[in-house]
Amino acid sequence: QVYNWVKHSLRLESLHTAREPELGDYAGSIVRFHANGVANPLHNDNIVRDAAGSGLAVTHILHQLSCVVCLQECHAGGELRIFNKKWHPVDERFKTPGELGYQTGVIEQSEACEFSPRSGDIYLFNPAFYHEIDRVEGDTRITMGFFFGLTDKKMKHAIAWS
Repeated sequence: QVYNWVKHSLRLESLHTAREPELGDYAGSIVRFHANGVANPLHNDNIVRDAAGSGLAVTHILHQLSCVVCLQECHAGGELRIFNKKWHPVDERFKTPGELGYQTGVIEQSEACEFSPRSGDIYLFNPAFYHEIDRVEGDTRITMGFFFGLTDKKMKHAIAWS
């Protein structure tokens, strides 16, 4: 249903789960549980950069987006915060050593949009922009999500993966 909603909303002609010829289909989505006290650090996602040289089908996309569906909201916290700053190689000096994420200096003076998790909400955003999830309080924040990439210059066809 969510694939159909994305396809309709973005006027895509096709959206299907990515497939590797030798390995089969990718997972079509992932369910994430952020329990009380859990947060996601400041980070960005870019499969073309992160899997460069692998030859994977997902590295041949032209643009990447993220789709997140809120299945269960938490009592407080759990906000998705997206900063108006894309990753650049020079940003690696802010990488948190040995961990996922970046130090806050990387987004200094960047504007941000914040979205409070509400059951049924769907977020579409460009994950190349830095983003984070605030610490969850109370009930577990449960989301279902996937990445998808546009595969043609007319932006009518896409593949999805998790």
